[in-house]
Amino acid sequence: MERLQPAAIEAPRFEERPWTFAGLRRRHARKEGVWNALDEHWCAASERFAKVGGRKGGAGYGLYYDLFAQRDGFEMIAAVATDDEARRPAAFEQLQVPSRRYAVFAHLGPVSRLRSTIWTAWYGWLPNLGLRSAGDSLTPDFIEVYGDDAGNTGRPAIEVWFPVRA
Repeated sequence: MERLQPAAIEAPRFEERPWTFAGLRRRHARKEGVWNALDEHWCAASERFAKVGGRKGGAGYGLYYDLFAQRDGFEMIAAVATDDEARRPAAFEQLQVPSRRYAVFAHLGPVSRLRSTIWTAWYGWLPNLGLRSAGDSLTPDFIEVYGDDAGNTGRPAIEVWFPVRA
């Protein structure tokens, strides 16, 4: 993997909440071309987002599991937030993420620099704040949030939510 330049990011805000998602899960190998595979994954999922019933808001979510583990791959779920019993396409799964405390970082640049924001938050901000991951088998390492009327609320178009504990 190429060396990432640190991103200029602001201190996080903190929120606590549970989530319910419907999304398309895929395992991705850590190899050349993984970023193209993630783009294809997003495209395949987003084409089906409109078929999800009980959708909450207009945001898209990327849930990442095992990204920071020293394994040969990681899982990503491209999803939308839903009601508990949402109707969904056959390839989509329903996911309940229990209530956790999140450190929420705004991504302030182009999407091509998002990985720098993630790495700066994970390896810089969170340890310096004395926080560790609260991710587990039910809770992802982090959640990317794309959109949801950011232009009307003043929020950035992309945020990264890290489940944390002291």
